[in-house]
Amino acid sequence: MEKRSRLTSKWFYDFSTKYGVDAPDEATPEQTDEYDAGMDAIYARIREEYIAEMSQQNS
Repeated sequence: MEKRSRLTSKWFYDFSTKYGVDAPDEATPEQTDEYDAGMDAIYARIREEYIAEMSQQNS
């Protein structure tokens, strides 16, 4: 949970800085798509790491 929070916060900061917005809903549709794709990638990474950890524990 802590790692997810840290990664999403960093992505939000990087995105906001890159586009000069305070929130994703202030961005253009294309920028919002980029934001959503970045969040999806973070969640996919966390899921993959969790699955790998569970596999190792069950081995």
